Amino acid sequence: MKRTLLIISLTSLVLLLLGALSFGSCTRPDKGGTKKDSTSINTKVDESTTYNIFIENSGSMKGYFSGNSTSDLETIINDYYDRLTSENTVESDTITLNYINKKKDDSKMSIQRYLSTAQSRCTEKYTKIDDILAMAMDNAKGNTVNIVVSDYCFESDNGNYQTAQSRINKLFTNKLNLNNDLSVAILKYEVGFNGKYFPGGIPCNRKLPVYFWIFGDANRVKKVLALNVKTQPEQNLLLQSSKSMDFKLDASSKRAIKGNEIHVKNLNADRKKSGGCSSSNLSSYSFKVIMDLSSSILSDQELKKTINYKMNSSSSSAYTIESITNQDSEYTFYISTEKPAPGSLDVAFKLFLPQWVEDSNYEGNGVPPAGKTTGIKYLIEGVYDAYHNKADSYFTFTINLK
Repeated sequence: MKRTLLIISLTSLVLLLLGALSFGSCTRPDKGGTKKDSTSINTKVDESTTYNIFIENSGSMKGYFSGNSTSDLETIINDYYDRLTSENTVESDTITLNYINKKKDDSKMSIQRYLSTAQSRCTEKYTKIDDILAMAMDNAKGNTVNIVVSDYCFESDNGNYQTAQSRINKLFTNKLNLNNDLSVAILKYEVGFNGKYFPGGIPCNRKLPVYFWIFGDANRVKKVLALNVKTQPEQNLLLQSSKSMDFKLDASSKRAIKGNEIHVKNLNADRKKSGGCSSSNLSSYSFKVIMDLSSSILSDQELKKTINYKMNSSSSSAYTIESITNQDSEYTFYISTEKPAPGSLDVAFKLFLPQWVEDSNYEGNGVPPAGKTTGIKYLIEGVYDAYHNKADSYFTFTINLK
């Protein structure tokens, strides 16, 4: 079963212009994780949502299904369906069950019938990954969320992965230009497979990776990520376009705060012990930055890790984020310095591609080693590059000191 990359025709380019998509990490940016990481802040959505679940129905997906709704993947999909219809639901929420390959196909079946017949529906000979992703992004905005389940094996027509990656980058860049609010979540699962592995049609009975790609506005994607599904993904990656955040300032001396500016001469000095053997005290000056981060797709756990932030001061002063707390969507950053000086302080949550993407990649022949997927890093890097080329952060804020 050969996976081919769609060579975009003039017609496809027109479709791109009619389309509408973002991507980040629920784990530490430079490492993957296996624990459930609760999504950040407010996942409440007051308006109804349409959730479209798609199974990519090429022949390579056949081995993930049992025909009797008992396989690992069937169980996970059923769990997502049950949670979407029982947790934090809004009246008139809708779930559709579909197949996707050359086109979208609404099965119009119950969840039980959908899963029990999925094996017999996975018969397509070719999978044009970029075509599928383009269709998945077309209406993923407003009150619509699309969830596409596939093995995401990625090959190019000419064997040049870099060219294939560049085309995926172009596809997502065009989509982001049309829909800057679109977020993307990529969830990696390891599930049972019993069938023929493609390419090659090799008999295989073991666990293989499968991925859920979730497309939509951040708040609605977060709602899916926050569902209490029993089987949590092995790895995940979240992306969204960078934003400049509004904030409020606070300090022990109210005279030090003038609107959204800090007047350094009015900051109160705190005393703290120096390190080492010296018993001398050092002066420390601190202030708080308070902001609503409910628009961020990132998890509460990641948002509170100080290591995830980079700071750039226009003066000679060095600043440190001592801690970050959260209260009902409102995050407070406790920032200190030993030498406050006029200037500006830029703070950014760093955008990184997690190591699990590289670790999951396979470029050889035959069935990949455990946990690996053919060409997956080039596919995911193409998506990541579309976001990273626009900004190297998930969000930023700038503090002016006078």
